[in-house]
Amino acid sequence: MAIYARCKSDADTAWWSYMPRSAHKDWDKHDRKGTWRIPPATVSLSRTAAGHTKDRFRLPKNWMNFVADINGGKKAKPYKALMRKAGGWNNMGSLNSPKVESLAWWGSVLELTGFSGRYARVKTFNFRSQPPNPKAFNYESHPELIHQFTAISNSGKMYLLGRGYRAYSILISRGPLYVPLDRIELFPELPRNETITIGLLNIRANPTLRALRVGQYKRGERVRIVEYALRGPSVWGKTDIGWIAIGLASDRRKFTTWGMHTIPAK
Repeated sequence: MAIYARCKSDADTAWWSYMPRSAHKDWDKHDRKGTWRIPPATVSLSRTAAGHTKDRFRLPKNWMNFVADINGGKKAKPYKALMRKAGGWNNMGSLNSPKVESLAWWGSVLELTGFSGRYARVKTFNFRSQPPNPKAFNYESHPELIHQFTAISNSGKMYLLGRGYRAYSILISRGPLYVPLDRIELFPELPRNETITIGLLNIRANPTLRALRVGQYKRGERVRIVEYALRGPSVWGKTDIGWIAIGLASDRRKFTTWGMHTIPAK
């Protein structure tokens, strides 16, 4: 069974002396309103379980095309914002030759493949492999490998890219990557029993709101969750009847007693 965790946000970094990206000489001065004027909110991933050496390399052309596809194309604003030098992920490359870093974004999900001391090993794309089909493999289907850009304000509030669009990077590396355990929150261990906290909660045949409804749970019923399914920022749980929404990002109401302290940016 897969082990998932969310990258913790840390409001203390809102007071660090980070420079707003719009102030950088390589930022887009033509966008007067700015795509964002606050620092990106990232968690660094290291190449070893004993240090903080990030993996940094030129993104191969086939993977650059994949990132463009999941961001609406190379001419789309989300892609340009993500690939802009000093934008967070591509800090030392250029728009046409990005040099990406091993970074995760606050609130994003990681799939963990092992533990070593105070670190957990993270599942990533191998940069030598061929990219998957972007029409079938995207943020909604695999948020553990495709992350959504987040940033932080001076007040510690998390933001998405803004201006009505979103940008997505990928977890890609040349070898194993590790994250400090104190920078993540593990998903509650399964199987586990939870209680329904709303009047009626739909049960679906598959983990999506578009799937066939196969039943309903009533407030106060106890259910046993045996499996997670991730759909973008949302979390679904499998019961003995079907799938229930236990963490819909579009609706912050509590459906069950299941929960985490770390939540994705909305």
